[in-house]
Amino acid sequence: MVRVYQTLSGATGILVLIVCLVGVAGPSSAERSSPTTTCTAGEAAHTLGQKIYVPAYSHIYYQNQKRRYPLSVTLSIRNTDEQHPLKVTSTRYVGTEGQILKEYVETPIHLGPLASIEFFVDEQDKSGGLGASFLVEWVAEQPVYGPVVEAVLVGTAGTQAISFVSTGRVLCHRTP
Repeated sequence: MVRVYQTLSGATGILVLIVCLVGVAGPSSAERSSPTTTCTAGEAAHTLGQKIYVPAYSHIYYQNQKRRYPLSVTLSIRNTDEQHPLKVTSTRYVGTEGQILKEYVETPIHLGPLASIEFFVDEQDKSGGLGASFLVEWVAEQPVYGPVVEAVLVGTAGTQAISFVSTGRVLCHRTP
């Protein structure tokens, strides 16, 4: 769409029209939705599996550590590979002292291309403590782009709420 707000004449008018048309022109819808997007070296690496550490907090302190603000945790595992599945083989909730509090995966969970899965820890569950975390392990049959693994932490009290995201850190890769 081209809008004219003021009549321009001569070379100035032609220049404005050209700038407007260049701004309107862009990639066609076919070009924008092309599935052949390429990545340059270093942007993403293929791997056969990973162990990922994700910080999670059952609470945070406020008022000079005199009061605790309880948090619920949603661990999200998102397969970023558009063509290949992966299997989540272990999702362990770990307490402040390093003890395994819960294993969420009894049998490997198949996660299709671009699919996701979530695990939840209620804000009433204080067992993890301030240093709680998750250890997530996954494998794939062929090299894939690694998943995005994050914990979304939310706390509500009366009319106040807090939320933040804790990003997973890869501890090791399974190589071909």
